[in-house]
Amino acid sequence: MSRHCLQCGADISIRHYHAKYCFSCAIARQKNPVAVTAHKLVFEAIKRGELCSPRTLECADCGGPAMDYDHRDYTKPLDVEPVCRSCNKLRGPAIGSLPRVVDSCAEV
Repeated sequence: MSRHCLQCGADISIRHYHAKYCFSCAIARQKNPVAVTAHKLVFEAIKRGELCSPRTLECADCGGPAMDYDHRDYTKPLDVEPVCRSCNKLRGPAIGSLPRVVDSCAEV
């Protein structure tokens, strides 16, 4: 099934299934272009065969099937670990991530 960038119409069917934009448009739209660039470099390393697809590996945390690569520092774009989605979420944001904006002043 073919999917296309919402901005420029480029084919993005080989990108992650959540992707809505090609890498060029994503970088231009992104609030954190360092993160998008790091993801692009990992994607290109997988295509060149320098990194295995994370889906062929085990999660570094729980040992289950990995789905993604996790960056702990976006300034080291190829320093990644394979993780499942739930472990990736538990790890929290990487160094170089933008802080989350809090909408309210609710006490924690």
